Amino acid sequence: MTLTLVFFTAFIVLATLLPLWRVLPYTPLWPKEVKSAATGDSARVITIMTSNVLTPNRNAGALIALVKQHQPDVLVILESDQWWEDQLA
Repeated sequence: MTLTLVFFTAFIVLATLLPLWRVLPYTPLWPKEVKSAATGDSARVITIMTSNVLTPNRNAGALIALVKQHQPDVLVILESDQWWEDQLA
């Protein structure tokens, strides 16, 4: 095995493992850092709906229908503008 091949192999291994180390905590292979919530007490549950509306989109009726259907406690709108604020007020 030549020295060049050894260095190339080592580079490929490192190039594969270093990004894997950064992604691994977000996979099912990594232990959870947050405890699971206990079930059964609906008085202590909040629902959050988030929607990326994309500013040029003007289909507020579809979002309003979803909000009425799911009735979230908190609604988070991303990429909105004054027009969206007026429609959802």
